[in-house]
Amino acid sequence: MINRRVVVLLPESLLAEVDRVADQEYSSRSAFIRAAMQHLLDEKRRAEKREKMAFGYQKMGPLNLQLAEEGIG
Repeated sequence: MINRRVVVLLPESLLAEVDRVADQEYSSRSAFIRAAMQHLLDEKRRAEKREKMAFGYQKMGPLNLQLAEEGIG
């Protein structure tokens, strides 16, 4: 994996908090920011999947109900 350097502007208060956590729990500020970004992207993917599943369940609801009623009758 090739790492690229990026410049990000942050408010001082946010950077101070990032540095505090990074010093305690990560090997570096960069490691913390990578982990935080990956976590956010993972959560976004999960949310998108949940939305797609909910849409699918709503779309298939009437058919599932019909099939269930046919099976009961």
